[in-house]
Amino acid sequence: MDTEALISAICARVLEKVSALEEAGQGKDLGSSDEASEQCQGSGKPKILILTEKHGEICHETLENQILAKEYKTECALLAQGTCKAGDYEAIVVYTLSNEALGKLAAGIFDSDFTRIFGEALLLGKKILVAREGVELFAYKDTAPKAYFDRLAENLELLEKSGVILTPHSRMAALLTGTETEAGAEKGDRECPAQKKQDNTAPCQEEEMILTKKVITERDMAAIKEKKISRILVGEKTIFTDLAREYASKYGISVRRDTCPEKKGE
Repeated sequence: MDTEALISAICARVLEKVSALEEAGQGKDLGSSDEASEQCQGSGKPKILILTEKHGEICHETLENQILAKEYKTECALLAQGTCKAGDYEAIVVYTLSNEALGKLAAGIFDSDFTRIFGEALLLGKKILVAREGVELFAYKDTAPKAYFDRLAENLELLEKSGVILTPHSRMAALLTGTETEAGAEKGDRECPAQKKQDNTAPCQEEEMILTKKVITERDMAAIKEKKISRILVGEKTIFTDLAREYASKYGISVRRDTCPEKKGE
């Protein structure tokens, strides 16, 4: 074989090798692309952040909840070492709320990862759910002087007026997935009674006192009691503070949610 023929043979072998390597590389890239696509689809779910001041067990039930996993991606702020940003999440679920943190949040002091994320979520108008089991203040309800307890409870009421939902852990998943409303009313109970029996244009006939406020507080419930009203009608998205719910339960004031468009003064 002469020199030119040898060079041609070598070049042909080199080209074959290069071609084979290129094909293998393209296949690998395609595989990576498929994996990235799958990851993107998974990351397309809205995210929920579990926010606590310290590690616990009850919060892991929410992190590992299979019902939530179908709709959301859940993450833990402590595992992320506080690097989370509230704006990246659809909802914040809080499982510990110490008296110190409560006081700082009410005063607008964000000096820790916990208060920073919580405060940022408040300022951004994010959905925030707080487990009653983790609120330290409730542990002193029977021992603290009433005046002092009521003063600290005002901090909690401020958060509730700002949209924070206080709820038992057992209701957390249902509230997040929308299978249960904040007040626990069934969807059927929110329809105007007259609309169930008549056509959609029939006016609502109601005997309850109608409240159009977005947030109902303990003070509102006390005013209702003074008027000797035993039933109130509110909008389906109205938020009740925890103290307001306790007051209503204590004095037998029933609450009904309704989608009827008519609104009257309070």
